[in-house]
Amino acid sequence: MARKTVRTGEGGEDILGLVAFGSLVGNIFQIASRKSLGEQHEALKAYSSELRRHYENMKIRERQVYNENLELRRANEGLIAVNNRLLKELIEAREEDIRLRRASTRSPRHTRRQVLTKKGAVS
Repeated sequence: MARKTVRTGEGGEDILGLVAFGSLVGNIFQIASRKSLGEQHEALKAYSSELRRHYENMKIRERQVYNENLELRRANEGLIAVNNRLLKELIEAREEDIRLRRASTRSPRHTRRQVLTKKGAVS
């Protein structure tokens, strides 16, 4: 019977050793990253909860701003109505003033003219 001998090459053992060492290093990093990952997950959950709280506060603030905007629109409409009423009264007053001036120019005025003398006295 013939015997088979397996020759071990130095190159093959080196590669297998490197692979085993790489696997070991990878496992160590994986264990460390899992611990870090858990801490990051907790931090992310806290940040997410903070963002939710800010979002709810912003929704409340948005509703307040919306209601204040509605109140300002109503006040603006009221001011426009007052302005229109005052403008109408002003137009009517001007028309009345013009009518009264025309009526007064038809009747002669009895006004006395003042004449200044050389000394500045009024006669």
